[in-house]
Amino acid sequence: MNNHNFDSIFQAVWDGSQRVWTDEEKAVVVSHPELLNQLQSWADNNNSDSCWHKANYDLVKPKSCIANTISSADEDIHIPF
Repeated sequence: MNNHNFDSIFQAVWDGSQRVWTDEEKAVVVSHPELLNQLQSWADNNNSDSCWHKANYDLVKPKSCIANTISSADEDIHIPF
């Protein structure tokens, strides 16, 4: 993996610019499981600090979270009060 790509992927989050990753950066993220896992951990712990661009966050968001969100959206919620 090119160090420039690695640095720019992280910089897009930590510098507060909320820059959307380029297609090349996205390809690097999805083709390197270790990097993807590292970014998922970071996103899980720091999404509330508003550093993540939604498109970048959606790319690294674990697929199980997406599936749970979709399935729970169709369920009726009963609030007993």
